[in-house]
Amino acid sequence: MKNLLIVGPWIGEFSYEISWWIPQIREIIKTKYSSHHIISISHQGRRKLYDDFSDTFLEIPKELVETIKYPSSFGSHIGGVDIIPNIFHDYINKIKSHYSDQQYVVDTIIPNSSMFGWGIVKSENPPGDFINYSPDSDINEQVKKEIYSYFGYGRDCISIMARIKNREGRKDKENWSQENWEKFIEYCILYLKLNVVLIDIPNRDSCGGSIDFTQTNLYKTYHQSIQIINVEGKNSINKQLAILKNTKCSVYGASGAVTLAFLANTPTFTQQTKENGMRLRYKWQKNLTNNHKNVRIYDTYPMSTIYSSPVEEFFNEFKTFYKTIQT
Repeated sequence: MKNLLIVGPWIGEFSYEISWWIPQIREIIKTKYSSHHIISISHQGRRKLYDDFSDTFLEIPKELVETIKYPSSFGSHIGGVDIIPNIFHDYINKIKSHYSDQQYVVDTIIPNSSMFGWGIVKSENPPGDFINYSPDSDINEQVKKEIYSYFGYGRDCISIMARIKNREGRKDKENWSQENWEKFIEYCILYLKLNVVLIDIPNRDSCGGSIDFTQTNLYKTYHQSIQIINVEGKNSINKQLAILKNTKCSVYGASGAVTLAFLANTPTFTQQTKENGMRLRYKWQKNLTNNHKNVRIYDTYPMSTIYSSPVEEFFNEFKTFYKTIQT
């Protein structure tokens, strides 16, 4: 009989996946399942996050992804609580039956609330094995060529993830206005003489993503200094890592997704609300970034006022940060 461990499916928030789920799973596998065949299940494009401990990666089928209306913590927010809906348990049971028929002894680890209590997600040193990531060399070269064939080598280049999210049709309390993002990008081009790569993550209601600038006057006016790179598809995480590695620094909206920049150990300037800024300063995060040597967390404004907080102040803080990473 062969031993098999299935981990997932991950249907919750991306920040929870990279911050707590994957590190916990990595540690559990090293300590308890090192002799097992490992199957990890998550969204398309996230294979890179699981490669170091997985033998097989399965993408959640599209028809199941489309049923996820409100990803929250480890699951889907339904009836006021976060759960793994029955349709996903049925999906796992079918996979288990398939491998059991092939004479495997199958264990599973499915995300659950005990793995994501406040004692863990607010811990300086939560359970888990945390590592830094680098993009696969072929994807890194493709993205590098894409960036520099577009801009050339005359100016420094930064990347921006202009985060946006709606919660069941309502603006999320951590959004920054599109008008402010456009002004900030324009200031970077005009006053810091920078080229800008915009990380394009299509926005799905309650799932979040990035602002679409393709039809804006900003893009039409400064298209020679703005490149929009879509990071959907099978190489999503690899492409994002490669963008982070091939730009001078990144700028993130108020999102736990900035943890990807921590995992890449690349310079980043990130907006955050006053209430949640401390959630980016834990010891485990600093261990990934040389004690946040090249990290600046701008958490001046609370949820009640961040949406329209002044762009000039944000830009000046970024300009100060940018000067520190020049040496």
